[in-house]
Amino acid sequence: MTWLEYIVKAFDNLGGLASYTDLYEEIERIRPEPLSPQWKATVRRTIETHSSHSANHGPGQPDLFYSVEGLGKGIWALRNYQQFDTPASDVAEPESKYAIQVTLRVIRDSTLAHELKRLYQYRCQICEHSIVLNTKERYAEGHHIKPLGNPHGGPDITANMIVLCPNHHAELDFGARQLFQADLKIVKHSISQLYLDYHNYEIYPYR
Repeated sequence: MTWLEYIVKAFDNLGGLASYTDLYEEIERIRPEPLSPQWKATVRRTIETHSSHSANHGPGQPDLFYSVEGLGKGIWALRNYQQFDTPASDVAEPESKYAIQVTLRVIRDSTLAHELKRLYQYRCQICEHSIVLNTKERYAEGHHIKPLGNPHGGPDITANMIVLCPNHHAELDFGARQLFQADLKIVKHSISQLYLDYHNYEIYPYR
């Protein structure tokens, strides 16, 4: 296997998202070949060569990885990774098997949504309700405040996302209610006022 294949496999084993520290440990676990003194630098260089978030992105190389918290934070994720065994997903984006794609269309980052749902323990930020399934797992939905698709073109970042129950998700998707910071009873991440204003002036029609 190549270094790129080991890195992708390590991300896959770690749920699609990992710090360099966790990634190094997983690669050491799964790679049988001896490791050189410079192997960690090779891992970092391989990720940067295959990420448009890095200035080192190689010409013609697939865009496989993205920086979760910004360059220099050491936390990366595998693009288009979808965790098939979790019930929590956006209603508008059914789960599919893991795949690597190079495409020009907007792709929702299910790993980012999954991590945000885990942060909120699958509880709605508006009503604090969490659906408990008969498997004892919890269910919630990730909502992009400024929608991703045309004509909106919102970004797929946590500042543009909140965790909701299905009822409040539908209300916001259909513009049936406004959304203000004061409406959110649980806030554990930074939410941009810019996207809240966009919802209230472009999505909510009853002003």
